[in-house]
Amino acid sequence: MYDLDPFNMINAKFNMINAKFDALTNVLAKKMEDLSMLVSSSSSSGSSQQVAYAEGTTSCGVDYREQAAYVVPSGALQFFSIPEGAHSMEFEARDITGFIWRYRLSTRSTGRYPKPYIVRSLWLPFVEQKGLAPNDKVMFFLTQDEENGIRYRVKAQRKIVRLFGFDFWVDVEALQHYYDL
Repeated sequence: MYDLDPFNMINAKFNMINAKFDALTNVLAKKMEDLSMLVSSSSSSGSSQQVAYAEGTTSCGVDYREQAAYVVPSGALQFFSIPEGAHSMEFEARDITGFIWRYRLSTRSTGRYPKPYIVRSLWLPFVEQKGLAPNDKVMFFLTQDEENGIRYRVKAQRKIVRLFGFDFWVDVEALQHYYDL
């Protein structure tokens, strides 16, 4: 039999919201810890890290039946070194699990603007393995130091909630932990 007592129903709803809020608080604490470790490690090792590209995916970046490539903003080209006279470059980016993804960033050879994109054949495996959906966020990070040169990292995140005017994003690899709440 169902308990139709309004007080118990409200209390159960409150407990569910409280559990999700606790989970979000833990996520924020972990992100702050990661950020502080990143700041301290990058300043002590002499390397620098920059966000090379961060943008939400659209259906064109995810729905491979309709689009041939993943379009990258022209402003992000400053973080990728396409050789003079060439119209593409290959690069590797490590994800949060340590897997190395290979990409080819290309620009059109004619026209007024370079219109950069990541070719479909190398973008789709990432989309499929991460289970990306429209409005997920993909970020490329560039790290440069004297010992290792330029290295890239890639991260995909999904917005799980908007709370008090702020969006909370979670790495797609960690989504299952939040859906289990």
